[in-house]
Amino acid sequence: MLCLAALGSPSTAAETTDLLREMKGHTERVLSVAFSPNGRYILSSGQDRTIRLWSTRTGEEVLRLQGHRSLVRRVLFSADGTRALSASYDRTLRLWDVVRGRELDRFEGNGGEVNAAALSRNERYLLGGGDDHMVRLWDTRTGRQLRRFEGHSKSVYSVAFCPSGGLAVSAGADGLAILWDLNRGRVVRSFKGHRDGIVALALSPDGRQLVTGSWDSTARLWDVKTGHEIRKFSGHDNSVWSVAFSPDGRRILSAGYDKTMRLWDTATGREIRSFLHEFPLWTAAFSPDGKMAVSAGEDGNLRLWRLPK
Repeated sequence: MLCLAALGSPSTAAETTDLLREMKGHTERVLSVAFSPNGRYILSSGQDRTIRLWSTRTGEEVLRLQGHRSLVRRVLFSADGTRALSASYDRTLRLWDVVRGRELDRFEGNGGEVNAAALSRNERYLLGGGDDHMVRLWDTRTGRQLRRFEGHSKSVYSVAFCPSGGLAVSAGADGLAILWDLNRGRVVRSFKGHRDGIVALALSPDGRQLVTGSWDSTARLWDVKTGHEIRKFSGHDNSVWSVAFSPDGRRILSAGYDKTMRLWDTATGREIRSFLHEFPLWTAAFSPDGKMAVSAGEDGNLRLWRLPK
């Protein structure tokens, strides 16, 4: 049940009309959510070992993918919306056909639980990261592991391909975000400033900026080219488990264990609105048009929100 009490001043409080619908079905905490490229569907995954596909318009569950033997820490859509990639504590990454509802391939050989996953835009490559401190690059056509990237000293929690290609970024419990040269397997630069582990990251649509979320209760914005911190987003009073850029890059979404999802102005760092929940949050995502957001966490339910203009 959603707590609709206001946070802060009326200008930043989430109103009852902001909540569009709830999606119920998971039996344990939800750890990851993602919108389809056309915005018609939402993927979710969690501790109940399932991946679920929901209709954005009706809130109904339309597909359930099963096969992982442990919790599913990350799920995301391919660029065309026909496939999904998942990462699990069963030490596998799996590729799914979300049209036919079946597993297409699995990628094994990870040295520990897998926390992070990313799929290249052309769907030829995928990245995984986990508790073995490694980032791994795979060829989706052959299933072959192409390269291992060693640079983190603790678990890797988030990975992403850079839009320009040839580069990727990772973040981990060691408090570092690292930019990698995928071809040479080398560190390009590190992003240092968080006082605790980084558990979430997202790249701006143009790839020039990076936002990170941390156990230190902050989100931070970075210049990818220089590695310099641009600004800090302060307001959460517990771990920030999820961050995302809006499709136009002008806003940032964060969600955390303090039971709030927060919307920020990228350019100024101003908090635009807070959305209070009764349970800690693990994940949040923007819709492709930037007009809605979905949040989920400890209670196992997804909530779809209308965002302010």
